[in-house]
Amino acid sequence: MAPVPGVVSINNVTGQIQGAPAVNPGYPFFVPGIAGRRAPRPPLDTVHNGGLPRHVVINGTATSVQNRLDFSKVINTMAVNFIPETGTPLEIMAMNFHNNPAGYTTPTPKNVPTLEKFLVNTRPPVAGAPFADPCPASSLEPRYYKAANIQIDAVFNKAGWHFPQERIITLWNDVAPTLAGTRPPEPFFFRANSNDCIVFWSTNLVPHEYELDDFQVRTPTDILGQHIHLVKFDVMASDGGGNGWNYEDGTFSPGEVRERIAAIRAANGCGPLDSTLPKCPVAEKHPVFKEHIDECTGENEWLGAQTTVQRWWADPITRLAGGLSPLPDERFDRREGRLALVPQRDQPTARRQQWPRSRQRRWPHELASGHRRS
Repeated sequence: MAPVPGVVSINNVTGQIQGAPAVNPGYPFFVPGIAGRRAPRPPLDTVHNGGLPRHVVINGTATSVQNRLDFSKVINTMAVNFIPETGTPLEIMAMNFHNNPAGYTTPTPKNVPTLEKFLVNTRPPVAGAPFADPCPASSLEPRYYKAANIQIDAVFNKAGWHFPQERIITLWNDVAPTLAGTRPPEPFFFRANSNDCIVFWSTNLVPHEYELDDFQVRTPTDILGQHIHLVKFDVMASDGGGNGWNYEDGTFSPGEVRERIAAIRAANGCGPLDSTLPKCPVAEKHPVFKEHIDECTGENEWLGAQTTVQRWWADPITRLAGGLSPLPDERFDRREGRLALVPQRDQPTARRQQWPRSRQRRWPHELASGHRRS
């Protein structure tokens, strides 16, 4: 059975745990959230914070609008607790608990001693996976993807139909040409082999509000996260959302960072030139995406841009006896007039479908030359 977690007590008024447990208190008691408030970001999650350190909100004031055309909200003042990016003492205790190669010897439910071990992840904390690194020691060197969320005026056809608030993901090097219109937007996807460890850097360059249009009311879009399927990941830090008592794993919009910094400074009575940290934070330029000037306001829309990290593992496909893959290669059996499932050696992780010649798409130049496009 699992080790008994540390004893905690709950304050009946605040809903928070009291005291300092001597051993790992278990989930969710090591998460430094405050009941009724937005959860903080996971530890070791941030590459660049835009000038806004990791924090949890204690109190504040805001101006909210809720009508049929507007759901906007502006934070006016915000009192916060700043928490270490490397983790609070309880978070470090939880990280160390999961980083124990020997595991834990525990008794049965009837308190009978046993030699059986309760095994944990055993891997040390790492950015994007502070509690359970999905990438084993046998995994390949990390494959890095550095991407940014951007907003473009997407044109859909030659008639000029377009959508001016399209939000897409693109690689860092493709941000400038995509925004300039010299490179067409493309679907974003990952390439990874079995046993690859993927480290994904996510930068948010999207406005912190979606403006009113014919399809949707004015709405805050203050944070973006990545929720991926078909890979292994630390569900506490790379799951892309704030569910239940979990962390909020996402990247604030630059506008949200600037608004929060202004609200924190207002709550702390900071003067215009006061940059005392952490009491009076100041928005910072991103090391890569330094500037994008709004034509109407003249403001740098990217000031305060953040980058966070996720970590995923493409676990290998189990091989059958003789090295055969359990995933079949679909090939057309002309003798039977059907698709035959033929196990193949060294097959890629994705299933391939090969159609009979008569059903393959033919291009005009192929019809003329008799050559098939590969």
